[in-house]
Amino acid sequence: MKENDSASIPDTVATADADKSDANEELSIAHHIVAQSFQGPLPPPTVLAQYDELVLGLAKKIVDNMFQQSDHRMANERRVILSVTRNLAVSQWMTFFLTLVSLSGGIYLIATGIEPYGFAIVLFGVASLAGSFITKMWRRSSQIEELDETIPFEYDPPKDTSQSKN
Repeated sequence: MKENDSASIPDTVATADADKSDANEELSIAHHIVAQSFQGPLPPPTVLAQYDELVLGLAKKIVDNMFQQSDHRMANERRVILSVTRNLAVSQWMTFFLTLVSLSGGIYLIATGIEPYGFAIVLFGVASLAGSFITKMWRRSSQIEELDETIPFEYDPPKDTSQSKN
């Protein structure tokens, strides 16, 4: 009976070794991870199809939602642009009328013999226009400088790989 026991031991060890290799293969398969990424408003069609498999009609809802969001964003941008344009036009007209009144009043005072006050009003009107223009140009240049600082731009020209290395 001892001979049978000793004969069965190598079979058991071989089976245990085979089980260990199968377990290692299963572990390596269990640790296999797939990472996907996409960029843009919609996932790739394969991912949309998987969503549709989970919940029927979900892919269509996702696409419809993207279109609604896009339309909403564009409508808001149109409103902002119209508002800014309207405000600029109103401010330009107000500046024109204030300057016209200031210059007309100054010229009237000069013509009626009150020259010091007339020159002061004309000078004030011209100085306020010049000051406004200079201030606007200074703000615009500082905004451009801020953008240049916040947006890093490094240009690396492409390397010429057509030449062979010797």
